[in-house]
Amino acid sequence: MLHVNMPREFEVGDEVALAGIVIAILPSGRARVSIPSYDHPYTIDPPPKVRAGDRVVLVGDVTPIAEGTNSLCASTAAG
Repeated sequence: MLHVNMPREFEVGDEVALAGIVIAILPSGRARVSIPSYDHPYTIDPPPKVRAGDRVVLVGDVTPIAEGTNSLCASTAAG
């Protein structure tokens, strides 16, 4: 969920960045990431030398925006 005090409105196609924390490195080599505004773990191909507890930034483009729910979806190349 987005915070109500966001500085501007988002539109489809806008580039956004989400901060996350690496929870664990999986046996497959992918990283399980916690994104505070998202209620479920998310897996990514991690940057080199990342470890559990490290912060990562996910950059993507806004896809659908759910009007009235204060939320949006972002498509990332990393995930």
